[in-house]
Amino acid sequence: MSNWGRFTRMQLVPSPTRVGSPSEPFVAPLRLSASRGGLGLELYSPLALGPLQVSQLRIGLPNLRFPLDLSGGVQSFRHRRGTLQHLQLRCATRPLCDWLEQIWRGALGGLLQAPELWPTPDGLQIGLLGHAGALAFDLLWAPDDAACRLIVDNARGSDEVGVPLGVALTLMDAAWSAAAQRSGRCYRLVDLGSLVLRSVLPAVGVRVPEASQGRVSQLRFDAQQLICSVDPALTQPLLSEHTLRRIDFCALVQRADDHLAAGDVEAARAEYLAALERAPRHPEIARQIAQIDVAVGGRNHAALGLLKETVVLRNAGALAGALLAEAGDIAGAREAFDHAVRGEPYAPLAAFWLLQLARMESEGSARLDALDRAVARAPSVAQVRRARLVARASLGEVTAVLADAQHLEAAAHGARARHEELCLAANALLEAGRLAPAGQLFERALRYLPDDPQATLGLAQAFIAAGQQRRALALLERAIALSTAKQQINIDALIELGRILAVQMGDLPQAIARVREVPSEELRASEARALEAGWLAQLGDLAGASLAYARLRQAAELHPPPNPAQVAKWLIEASRFELEQEDVFAAERHAAIALKLSPRDPQLQVEYRDVAAKLAKERRAERS
Repeated sequence: MSNWGRFTRMQLVPSPTRVGSPSEPFVAPLRLSASRGGLGLELYSPLALGPLQVSQLRIGLPNLRFPLDLSGGVQSFRHRRGTLQHLQLRCATRPLCDWLEQIWRGALGGLLQAPELWPTPDGLQIGLLGHAGALAFDLLWAPDDAACRLIVDNARGSDEVGVPLGVALTLMDAAWSAAAQRSGRCYRLVDLGSLVLRSVLPAVGVRVPEASQGRVSQLRFDAQQLICSVDPALTQPLLSEHTLRRIDFCALVQRADDHLAAGDVEAARAEYLAALERAPRHPEIARQIAQIDVAVGGRNHAALGLLKETVVLRNAGALAGALLAEAGDIAGAREAFDHAVRGEPYAPLAAFWLLQLARMESEGSARLDALDRAVARAPSVAQVRRARLVARASLGEVTAVLADAQHLEAAAHGARARHEELCLAANALLEAGRLAPAGQLFERALRYLPDDPQATLGLAQAFIAAGQQRRALALLERAIALSTAKQQINIDALIELGRILAVQMGDLPQAIARVREVPSEELRASEARALEAGWLAQLGDLAGASLAYARLRQAAELHPPPNPAQVAKWLIEASRFELEQEDVFAAERHAAIALKLSPRDPQLQVEYRDVAAKLAKERRAERS
């Protein structure tokens, strides 16, 4: 879990600013009023408190003796200890989301946009989209006389998020820890009226009234604003059955939630198991344990078994879908993902679940269908559009790839971001063998960053694949020069340039010089050594070729290659070369390493047996 301590913690209660010196005139957005049969103070202009606004405020002034001198106005009564009669708070959703973005900007690998917020019958839902995935959770609003409880509920996320509830609690700690007391997943704003008034009234020079008798209302949503009131005359709000059940559930899993919020998932899992013993087959607890097991890794079978005992898997959402897919039940996984997507109001999260489903599909058409649904659900989420672009390229849908590339380019901000989007599309087309459109996209990408060595290399590779090696030659040399200027080694450009020099230009010495620049610890070092050895053999430098083949074998032994079958073929070529030079010992060693890299290749088995037989014959001859 991420370390959220580095986040800026913006407090709900800001430090008040003092009013001017006594010589300055007193100015406050309050006026005297007759309220509930007595004199009081009334707010006539809203007071700001971070993203909140105190939109209405009435303070009663008890124990006044008549007749009263009202000529001094508010100035004469602002230091009297009053009682709160009514307080209304408003918060526009956009300022609140912007405020949360400042606190949570590092969440999920860095937020891609401000959090989204929308009302529910029981409170709010919050959704976040970041580089590392999407997360959504509910906040249940549960007033309790003068206090207000905020309960984190129904936390869910994409597979990259980890344990969604743990991330949600960490986010809430970052936002509300200065004002609220947390117990498990329940945050309690004690004496909400006093908390707010202590933050705004001293700043305008007015004494804070007695507000402990004020009751908090239900949360309302009107014209993109959240509204609640604190008033002693309010009756206790009637909470929904779901909220009452979640309040009771909070006490059951409090210790486990506290461990999860602290990042101790193993202790949290132990406490959830203890809670499951007290509440057998509780579906929410079972899902939480399964979520921890999946996030930790290596426990997917246990997680799936636990879910099967407690819930209907097709209704258990994306978590069950992922576990079913791993178990081989793709049809069940599709059903679970479809159920999760249909019931998810946060579009980016639904799109990520469809992306997860697409990765599980084995057929290209089914994969593309899931990605089409993902893009349709959340067209602004670049991750799913990139995935669809790559899938379309693999199926040869060039026109569709270019359309997605245009969308990604238009949505990106800045030259570098647009350059990267175009290079992604160009590389996808290049791998699919679509040379002309790949070259066009590389050329367009270089308009944004003309000195990028990778895009220059990509354009050169497009020319090579199209048979235009002479045009590619200059681009490869430029890519190498640009990389050298950045103190980097462009391995791909060196090898491609070596091939052109050797095959097209017939300049074997220069080609050998280029591939020798590839360090032995690089992934393509084996390929570079194989090319070097072959070209040295063509030049007649048999000793140099033998040495290059030895370095090829050494590279394969020390650094497991990403393409063992191909490296094994090069080693067999080395073995045949050494046999021609009558060095059976070196030939046997090359063949042995080749067989170790690709032990099931029947041709390699035959080659090794022949070399081993010749080596045994030579050893018998030496002994005799």
